[in-house]
Parts: sequence; C-alpha cells; structure tokens
Amino acid sequence: MESVKRLLEIFANESASGVAYKNISLKRQLINFVDNNGSSTITDMSNHISSSIPKTTSLVNELMEEGVFQELGKMDSTGGRRASVFDLVAGACYFLGVDVHRYHLNIGLMDFRKNMVKVEEQIPFNLENSMESYQELMRMQI
Repeated sequence: MESVKRLLEIFANESASGVAYKNISLKRQLINFVDNNGSSTITDMSNHISSSIPKTTSLVNELMEEGVFQELGKMDSTGGRRASVFDLVAGACYFLGVDVHRYHLNIGLMDFRKNMVKVEEQIPFNLENSMESYQELMRMQI
C-alpha cells in the first residue's frame, strides 16, 4: 500500500515546486522509460533523462526505497565493472480494467509490469441507467 501512495505522489502531485518538482518529473521519466523499455541500467536511464549518473543513481535508490524499482542483478560484462539492472516491482500497484456490456462484465487485473494477474469474463450483470444498477456493480465481489 505504501508503494501505491508513493506512486500517487509521483504521478498526481501538482503542488510541488523547485527541486521537488524536478525530482518528481525525473522519477516519472524513469518509471515511463523502464515501463516502455524493460529492465535497464543506470547508464541507460541516465542517458534517457539527460541527467548525471550520480543524480540518476540517487533517484533510482529513492524509487527502490519507495518499493517501485528493484535491482535484478548484474549484467554480463566483457571488461570493467558489471552494471546493475533495475526493473519495476510487479506488486507496486495494480490496474483494474472493467469492460461493461448490457448483460455481463469482463474484468481484468494487471500488475505494474503488465502481467495479467486475473481475468474474469462473462460475469452476469444487467446494465441499466439506474442507481440500483450502479450499487449492484459496486457490491459485486469477484
């Protein structure tokens, strides 16, 4: 639950200003980059957000403390220091999709790494333009 709260702060905080705003903006960019490109190194992320490696490392460490990023291990190297690889934490948050039809619902639950956790299809439901229909939808336990 704490990671969801942190994600809301990152994606919904419009009141931040100055350095705090810049850090939130950079964290958004890092999350979007890893979401779109998969696991990445600090160097790849740093190049993407046009920020220094120490600043990117600091932001990645904060995202790890917040439960949004995880270190997967080290990359193979042909020489020099092996780079750490980071990715999103699948359980950091979930997305719920509800497909409402006239006589049934389809519901899908996806984790933060875009893995389908659960899908329920053809759940009986009678859609009407009424408060009763809405309340029935809210009471459903799936």
